[in-house]
Amino acid sequence: MKTMLKNYNSAQTSDQINFLTNDKKDCNDSVEKTLRGISRTTYGNVFMINYLENRFDFIPVLPAYISNLTTADISKIGLDFLKQISTSEDQKILQAVRSIMFKFYQNLSFNDRLTHTLNFDFHTVNKENKLILLNCKITPVQLTDSGSIWRAVCNLTLSLNKSSGNIQISSAESENIFLYDLKQNRWKKSQKKTLTPKELDVFRYYLQGLSIQEIADIVFLSVDTVKWHRRKLLEKLNVADLNEALAYAVTNNLI
Repeated sequence: MKTMLKNYNSAQTSDQINFLTNDKKDCNDSVEKTLRGISRTTYGNVFMINYLENRFDFIPVLPAYISNLTTADISKIGLDFLKQISTSEDQKILQAVRSIMFKFYQNLSFNDRLTHTLNFDFHTVNKENKLILLNCKITPVQLTDSGSIWRAVCNLTLSLNKSSGNIQISSAESENIFLYDLKQNRWKKSQKKTLTPKELDVFRYYLQGLSIQEIADIVFLSVDTVKWHRRKLLEKLNVADLNEALAYAVTNNLI
């Protein structure tokens, strides 16, 4: 009888382990499928970073303009991948990001650590030996019991800015933006800019390729008034042209 109970308990434990293992595998498969779907439908290349184990939990198939490395190659390189593909001149940007990111997040509440996104730009060189400016966004999605960042989603895209750096941390739930000054090695706090409904309309139609006259007809304004809204938009965002305005708007979720 004891032998039968021992065998039964052993089998039950074994089944339980198999169930937990399969359950974990199913969960990982589901996360991987979700991230693959996001990568296919989102502008960018989505990684899942595991800071606790110093590796990527998910690696997308990258376009050639970013890297010709396979997912297996990137997996072997680990979290030094971005450093490896960046230019030597921009190494200081990645070093600064690694140094300041965790210190900044430690000063936030646990909940706020999951709502803030780190954003920066750096150069890579493609196979034609041309400089490509990339944008990297990192958003924590899981913390350890002590509040340290465990996992984070990283989105790597072509940058809309004109130069590298542009290190900032912001949250969709806050009007504050924290900009990092690489020369002074410190954060500077500022406020997000907001656009009026008319400014947003003019901006949106410009991005759709409409002429000033076409925009004026749609929004029932004169051509001069549309030009005025365009000028005020550029002044408000402190940018020189609509390309820079687009970079600001995308980075700060204005559109």
